[in-house]
Amino acid sequence: MVSDGHARFVEDAANCMTETDTTSNSFVADNNWHFVVSVKDNNIYYLYVDGILIDQFNASCPQMQGSALNMKIGVHSAWQSMGIQTYFNGKIDDVSIWNIALTQNQIYKYMSCSPTGNEVGLVGYWNFEEGIGTTTSNQTTNGNNGTL
Repeated sequence: MVSDGHARFVEDAANCMTETDTTSNSFVADNNWHFVVSVKDNNIYYLYVDGILIDQFNASCPQMQGSALNMKIGVHSAWQSMGIQTYFNGKIDDVSIWNIALTQNQIYKYMSCSPTGNEVGLVGYWNFEEGIGTTTSNQTTNGNNGTL
């Protein structure tokens, strides 16, 4: 998500009753595409912009629970119970979720060559190439399609 032109990652862990976020110093609201990655390795989040590590912080929720909950991309809904949602104002493409911590070399690789859908540790990958309707297909065999 972008906050005032800077990449932002939010761990919105309602089940932990806490929230952790970080905002990059890198300005990304410049009408160019940027590759933003958050990696959680053990209990530490790493935030990369265009393959460069720009921040790291301790996770407030060591183990995320509630896999049946809906994941939202491009919206901060922490205040949803009060009717407040903050939406990303821009374009999002090539979203992937992994159950392994990617290395900086792997991040560089996926900046120029998108996943195929069968990589080890790839849980979901949405390339938003469908162009029809309000469903985006998960490019893996996990069947986690999304609603636009």
